[in-house]
Amino acid sequence: MEVASSGASTALSSAKAEPKREQQSTGSGDAPSGAPIDDDESSDSEVSSAGSLEMEPLEEQTLAMLIEQWASATPVKQEDPQPEPHIVAVRQANQKHPKAPRHYLSQEMFLLKDVFSNVLMRPPRQLRMVGKGNWRVVYGYNERMVIKLADAPHGNEALMSTLFPSITAEVVWQGRVHVAMQAGPATELVTFYGLVQKRSELAVERFKSMGKEQIKEFLFYVGAVLTWVESKNVSICDVGPSNLAVNPAYADPPRLLLVDTQDWYQAGAQRKKGFSGMLRLAYSVCPEAEPLLHKIWSGLRNHFPKRFAAFAAEAPSYHHVLRQQGCAIHNGEL
Repeated sequence: MEVASSGASTALSSAKAEPKREQQSTGSGDAPSGAPIDDDESSDSEVSSAGSLEMEPLEEQTLAMLIEQWASATPVKQEDPQPEPHIVAVRQANQKHPKAPRHYLSQEMFLLKDVFSNVLMRPPRQLRMVGKGNWRVVYGYNERMVIKLADAPHGNEALMSTLFPSITAEVVWQGRVHVAMQAGPATELVTFYGLVQKRSELAVERFKSMGKEQIKEFLFYVGAVLTWVESKNVSICDVGPSNLAVNPAYADPPRLLLVDTQDWYQAGAQRKKGFSGMLRLAYSVCPEAEPLLHKIWSGLRNHFPKRFAAFAAEAPSYHHVLRQQGCAIHNGEL
């Protein structure tokens, strides 16, 4: 078996303890074969979350006043000055029962300072919300990247991006992001944990242009990839529609890019629920594939080479992809 990257086992040793997350899943066991897909309110999806509020776009007048005020603002010298904001936003609830600071991040906001260089943006760049999960809010940063804002650190996502670069969306930066949140005449400076990641396309969107057989092969290919990850002694969190993306640079066959891997960690025992989201997805988009996916994953649970071979056998179009991504050696074995 090939390693994900040099020094993987050493780097992973620092992530042995499972990070705590609010609204974490409490279910156990794989989804039963034939189980209908439903909304997983406990997942860490960046697409939607429990209690998510349908937001109205900010009025153009509000945006114009906001940018007029901050575009010409000059720092005020103080004995103990606050950090200058990277972003300015309107305080707008994005959850039905807002509690945390991220629950008040507005649908649109303005980037005043580039997070990479801290250089002022001339003019400020408008950022639009593209997703909100249980503990993060996501905005488009530019055409190639998104920025995720959270009240707490982003877990092991950057680490997993480094260890598994061929199958995860690349994390290019993480650090503190200062946001000026304006409510009427009052402004509060809030510091969030930021993470910038390369954009990817959700697999369910790509499925719309794929045939049934292509979707079926893709699902078994994903099973092979996840088996490879588990063989590296990494415990995967429930993988579902919001975690499965594809690399926009590849059309046929599409190549997997996993996102939202912040809760993956090194562990001797694998999560029993790690594949249940995949089974629900399969039941929704390709019901005929779900029973065999379930049989292979559960029946060969603790035998990685056999499980990998069984998944790969059902995805012949992806044999060269698995080799190129480092999941299989030259003869196609794990």
